[in-house]
Amino acid sequence: MSKTLEQRLPGVMIVAAGMDCSGKGTIVKGLEEWANEANLKVFDLRAYEKEKGDFPDIQEVLEYDVILSAEPHYALAGAALRKRMIVNRTQTEIPQKSALDNEIARSISIQKISIDYTASATAQMFALDRLVAYTEITIPLLKAGKIIFQERHVESSLVYQPVQALLEGKTEDEESFREQCVMPLEGNILALRKYPANAIFVARCTVEEAMRRKLARIEKDDQCKFEREKFQTMLKERYESPWFKNIFSLYGTDVEYVDTSGQDVEKSKRNATWAWIGYLHRLSKEGRLPRILDK
Repeated sequence: MSKTLEQRLPGVMIVAAGMDCSGKGTIVKGLEEWANEANLKVFDLRAYEKEKGDFPDIQEVLEYDVILSAEPHYALAGAALRKRMIVNRTQTEIPQKSALDNEIARSISIQKISIDYTASATAQMFALDRLVAYTEITIPLLKAGKIIFQERHVESSLVYQPVQALLEGKTEDEESFREQCVMPLEGNILALRKYPANAIFVARCTVEEAMRRKLARIEKDDQCKFEREKFQTMLKERYESPWFKNIFSLYGTDVEYVDTSGQDVEKSKRNATWAWIGYLHRLSKEGRLPRILDK
């Protein structure tokens, strides 16, 4: 059963979603520019987390109208995800002590072994990041009537980790993995069922274009292990499937697709802004505009 309008918190949360390098950051940038043009005060939670390694006290943020955020977060559990769990990493394989005690062992070349976390472990860490963020900052902001523009959300866990588990050979049934290993996690229950996002704007471009963008990214090369063509193709199929829209409609979250194809970034930002303005018009007709806009 979806949330009734009366159960909605007064704030609004819009999520930019999609496969890697599809234009999620461009969507959020377009929405940020709209906020600046509307003379709203914008707080970049991402920058704060990067600098402080923590979430701000809610009192520090209440003077702002719009909050820019991203998952995984850059603090606490989210920082561990970014630095350790969703990147390509290797570790030196140390020979056993008995072998180190002789000259032969000293000449053995040191081997590098890959460090991989399972889809289940990754899903649990994402849910923990989400649980802490929702408890500390997201729910209080929505209760205070703020607007949150965020890259990624629980939707990424519902798409990425089942595909990861499938490719790992840990499951043959994505739906069962999603229902048993992802959806029941406390942080995901908060974000999907109890305090769902108002709308998800899915960035839409081709996989080939996303991969070209990945190769061209110099400043942001975080070695994300998910940014491989086969993986991205599977993600795109799921983001654009009827299943994706249906599961979020159950909890009152709209899903819209934003054209982020091509090299015209300004056009992509305009498309995101138009999607947002269209959504605001619907909220206005329903008498649900955010407090800061309902003037």
